[in-house]
Amino acid sequence: MRERLKQRDLPYPVLTLGRNGGHTMSEFMAHPGSVLLAAGAAWEGFDFPGDCVSLLILPRLPFPMPDAVKEQERMKHATLHDFLRAVVVPEMQIKLRQGFGRAIRTETDTCVVAILDERAGEGSALFPGCADWLAGSAGHPQPEGCGAIH
Repeated sequence: MRERLKQRDLPYPVLTLGRNGGHTMSEFMAHPGSVLLAAGAAWEGFDFPGDCVSLLILPRLPFPMPDAVKEQERMKHATLHDFLRAVVVPEMQIKLRQGFGRAIRTETDTCVVAILDERAGEGSALFPGCADWLAGSAGHPQPEGCGAIH
């Protein structure tokens, strides 16, 4: 993605959040309208106050990566479906809210959130849950002016 954007003669900087996160964040804040490409590093530990993020694009839902610990945890559940419902989906929900929370920190912050993962799309098994997690039905009121989730 970064290389494709860099090939175009864009009138704004394209930045990548990597190891030198502090410097990159300073650059991002100093150049309104810039594009910040980030992965897991941006889910935690970085704040984007005010309206510095106008569009948050999530190419995929933030499901946890399989590892040995998860495999051990999986063995505690009768079926894969039980494991997914009890462990994997709730962890993804937390990460999704954290990512969403990077852009929306206060009641006055605004941001469009686009989830490109088909698993979150209308008609999918996860759609009702994604709509609820982002619209605030998990014990938090839906933000005023929050548009429909499609």
